[in-house]
Amino acid sequence: YPLGLELSKSNKLGCSEGQEICFEVLSTIPHDPTSFTQGLTYSNGILYESTGQYGSSKVRKLDPVTGDVLLSMDMDGRYFGEGMTIADNNQLVQITWKEQQGFVYDSSTLQRTGDFVYTTNTNEGWGITYIPELNQLVVSDGSDFFTLLE
Repeated sequence: YPLGLELSKSNKLGCSEGQEICFEVLSTIPHDPTSFTQGLTYSNGILYESTGQYGSSKVRKLDPVTGDVLLSMDMDGRYFGEGMTIADNNQLVQITWKEQQGFVYDSSTLQRTGDFVYTTNTNEGWGITYIPELNQLVVSDGSDFFTLLE
């Protein structure tokens, strides 16, 4: 388990009686304290991170064992980076917090290959995930609604 989490149906450290799924932290990795993780996804041995802060948001590739930054790309300062996921063809898809702007990146080079505009119930983007069986992106916005993107 390269990310340091092990899921189990048994009663492990930190689990309460009757819990269905428990976890045990196997290890931790160092992280830049000035980077505020908003999105985190793992694919093909690489940890991808979206950090958020106006003027210092980044998209980064990290070594999942050491936490070393393998590659980093600064976002335009007007965007606050939020959730990120891996979609078809190993494309990274990232959303922004209040700008209703999304970006697509090549996962190898972190070069931007596309962008899109989206709307949610609150006009904010928080988290994003990809459902491969449906070829569907799902965005959360802090409300009790999910937004499906094509």
